[in-house]
Amino acid sequence: MKQIKKQLLKAAVLCLVMAGITAVSARAGAEEGDFVINNGILESYSGSDNEVIIPENVEEIGKKAFHKNKTIQKVTISGNVKKIGNYAFSECALKEVVIMKGTREIGRESFSGCRKLTRITIPGSVEKIGSSVFSDCAIKKLVIPEGVTTMGRWALSGLGKLQSIQLPRSLKKIPKNAFEADTSLKKVVIPKGCTTIGDRAFWYCPKLKEVIIPEGVKKIGEGAFKDTAVKKITIPKSVSVLGNKYGVFTFSETPQSITEITILNPGLKVKNIFGGIPLQKPVTIKGYKNSTADKFASYINKNQAKFKKPAKFVAL
Repeated sequence: MKQIKKQLLKAAVLCLVMAGITAVSARAGAEEGDFVINNGILESYSGSDNEVIIPENVEEIGKKAFHKNKTIQKVTISGNVKKIGNYAFSECALKEVVIMKGTREIGRESFSGCRKLTRITIPGSVEKIGSSVFSDCAIKKLVIPEGVTTMGRWALSGLGKLQSIQLPRSLKKIPKNAFEADTSLKKVVIPKGCTTIGDRAFWYCPKLKEVIIPEGVKKIGEGAFKDTAVKKITIPKSVSVLGNKYGVFTFSETPQSITEITILNPGLKVKNIFGGIPLQKPVTIKGYKNSTADKFASYINKNQAKFKKPAKFVAL
């Protein structure tokens, strides 16, 4: 009788173990079945997990693969993924993104509209960042690593909560509208190695008070610092082209903040640096005697019917 009971007990335990294995296997199979992968491209995801780890056999996350997914909160992207496609995670409920070393490209609007996204890790393997990648995200601090050489237009625009940005020396050109409407951004240090600040690069950053431009920058585009809170700025000697059609420091949606400009290139054309609109405050222009900066100050003072406020020239 005792022997029969032992056998029955063993059989019951074995049934429980097998049931557990079957359950685990079923769960693993279901997770794998949530991904549609063709030739290394993850085309879609139908699961409902809060955390998702991209499978190791994925080389590219396809266009809109996770678009408007409202359950995923964290995603870890393996280093085998070389490209994150356009709109891949747009309008998701994401809060955190971890991209492992190996990924090279982040496509256009890949995380745009992820309004809860506050943390993202971008590895040094990334070389290209597309347009409007993080628009309307809640990121407060962002580090673009060394290795990134290209960013698309509006690449980091529309980040209303972004306060701090670190840019790499490998980035030679800050594209047009790169930081447009980053309404909480306070300080920007243009990296050494950068040669161009594109048109409207920092347009409507109303809390941006400090901008440091290094020697080596050659061009500052139209409206690059329009509607910012910058009060003082130094334009290095290396700058040979300045947006003079619509003005670099013009203002329309915010009051005039700029009151002091130091111009180190004595031959730099600056005649329309304020966009030809009336000044709201007097300005101080520093430069070399008989330079274009000196002449511009005189031009402002001779045309008070147009500029309304005077300019003071201070010789360096």
